[in-house]
Amino acid sequence: KKTWDSVKEGLVFVFKTRELLGAISLDLFAVLFGGAVAMVPVYARDILKVGAEGFGFLNGASDLGSICIVILLTLFPLKHGQGKKLLLAVGGFGICIVIFGISKLFWLSFGILAVSGMLDGISVVTRGTIMQLKIIECPRDAMQGWKNRIPAKKKIEYINQLLKVGFDTIDFGSFVSHEAIPQMADTKEVAEQLDVKNSNSKLLAIIANLRGAIEAVEFDKIYYLGFPFSVSPTFQMRNTHSSIEDSLKTVKEIKSICDKNNRELVIYRSMAFGNPYGDEY
Repeated sequence: KKTWDSVKEGLVFVFKTRELLGAISLDLFAVLFGGAVAMVPVYARDILKVGAEGFGFLNGASDLGSICIVILLTLFPLKHGQGKKLLLAVGGFGICIVIFGISKLFWLSFGILAVSGMLDGISVVTRGTIMQLKIIECPRDAMQGWKNRIPAKKKIEYINQLLKVGFDTIDFGSFVSHEAIPQMADTKEVAEQLDVKNSNSKLLAIIANLRGAIEAVEFDKIYYLGFPFSVSPTFQMRNTHSSIEDSLKTVKEIKSICDKNNRELVIYRSMAFGNPYGDEY
């Protein structure tokens, strides 16, 4: 793969992933303020006039703050509102640097640098984990297991409530054979009535062939297309009526459809940890 193609794919991924784009943007903002810390030797010598010993304290202040906050976050990890906390941490870091820049008191400068180190630590930890804090809710999988038909109206009401919760993605339905999965026969009807205008959640629909992919991309509100790809040839044939080799070709064609329609393709690695059919892995 050419270097430019890799760069292009990376940029597309960043701009499509709001959490990552936001985190990088905030990080760039923080860097603008962070450069002021390089002036610590000058501040220590010419403004605070604290000599080598004072410079040592100032130079280690932010590191001390970072160590303290990492220990605290290990004991009490951030579980909710990571985006808001990241914004507050970066904003607080900038304020600390401004205060440091106008301070003429040694202990105030030392304390504010320690606090800036703590806030920077929060920012680093949050940025490092924010991409892992996605919750995918899958009402489809639960619904299709029910023998009794669930009315489309109830599905719509339930999924619209889920859209208000704040899940990253909701796997809500599938464009597959009605005979194979009768419970999902009303996916089109359900998709038409889902209200995503005031929700940050993205909708995902399962597809098993090109026909399903073409039907799914007709709905602007469906962002992800999920393709079940099993490492078991037997299960792949039973689940999608396609061999591993043919499924690979299908995935490439579906990826092309997704790219043309500004959608994301998600590959489900089915049966990655067990195979009751005895196929060789």
